[in-house]
Amino acid sequence: MSDPRSPRPDSAGATFTARANGSFDVAAAVRMLAAHTVPGVDRLDPDTATYERSLRVAGVDRRIRVRLTADGVAVDVDPDDDDHSAIAGIVRHWFDLDTDVTAVDRHLSSSAHLEEDVRRRPGVRITRYPDAFEAISTIILGQGVSLAASRTVMRRLVTAAGTTSPQPSLPTAADVVALPAGTLGPTLGIPARRAAALHTVAGLFADGYAPREDGLEPLGAIPGIGPWTLDSFALRAGIDGDAFPVGDAVLHRMLEEKNPRVLTEVAALWSPHRGYAAMRLWTWDATASTRPGTSTST
Repeated sequence: MSDPRSPRPDSAGATFTARANGSFDVAAAVRMLAAHTVPGVDRLDPDTATYERSLRVAGVDRRIRVRLTADGVAVDVDPDDDDHSAIAGIVRHWFDLDTDVTAVDRHLSSSAHLEEDVRRRPGVRITRYPDAFEAISTIILGQGVSLAASRTVMRRLVTAAGTTSPQPSLPTAADVVALPAGTLGPTLGIPARRAAALHTVAGLFADGYAPREDGLEPLGAIPGIGPWTLDSFALRAGIDGDAFPVGDAVLHRMLEEKNPRVLTEVAALWSPHRGYAAMRLWTWDATASTRPGTSTST
């Protein structure tokens, strides 16, 4: 029997398809991509659920195009690129294709907050980042600002430290470390403390830090890296599907709950899949007839 995780040739013209383990809510993934698309770096067509960007594979930037479908992710790569297995592994991680989301949905549907949403939208997976440093740098630059503002700052970071030819791509940790620490804040238009945190984190990653193996403590010891950043990183880097950034403003707004203690109690009911609940709240269907409630009953 073939391994379902192996890339499969696609009869519709794509190079191969990475198939999801069960349902895959495409609209939720598209919403997450749209919220974080960096101008001039990646391109999203929400109508066709097609997304194009450079992807770093084994240290080399490769331009890819992915098309999200109910079955998984169809991937187009350069015809001369035969490293499909490595790309497929990144794509599977990126879109959380290996998770048994049916079991996750079954658990979350027992909550009064999410019961209707699970019924309307089976298969909401965690849209991660394809690279851990990309995840943490994006999250740091998103601290305390709107999504639109964070996208603008990321574009400045690409201009200052990323690759611009032949296609713009996000910088590596080594690229960021190479920038003068004292000028990073003015260059990006961000507070000095945030710039210092980004530069220190880049140094940590450039020195070989691997969050899965080394844990989150080295990150948490850096000034400017607090609980929201750590929880968001654990979730979006694929380290912990139960992570829940309780200080997140969108989660508070969606649940109409300003008290972090109460929100923590509500989220406890969703454990061990709190991250999937967060993803549902972040991508809540604007056409839904109801919003998630604030009751702590299940």
